[in-house]
Amino acid sequence: MNEARAYHGSCVLNRVVYVFCGMDNGTYLNSVERWDGGMFWDLIDTNIPVRTSCGAIAVNYDEIIVFGGRDSKKRLRDVWLLNTETKVTKVISKE
Repeated sequence: MNEARAYHGSCVLNRVVYVFCGMDNGTYLNSVERWDGGMFWDLIDTNIPVRTSCGAIAVNYDEIIVFGGRDSKKRLRDVWLLNTETKVTKVISKE
């Protein structure tokens, strides 16, 4: 991976691994990385707020739902949608 991370969410969609958010040495992350089995990971910058311990579910051929987790202050209840073709994220449900 491009960024070391722990306490992240992950899922597989169309034989591609997606890793979401997490923490690196006390820094909360909001990035997404994807790996298609090749030598390198692709870094996807998102507008998903920073979080750890989030869930991620592949919902159809090009979309992943990212939900919940924790930021530095509280548990989160929001839900985000990542379109893996356009790499655009949008909020589905706010706190």
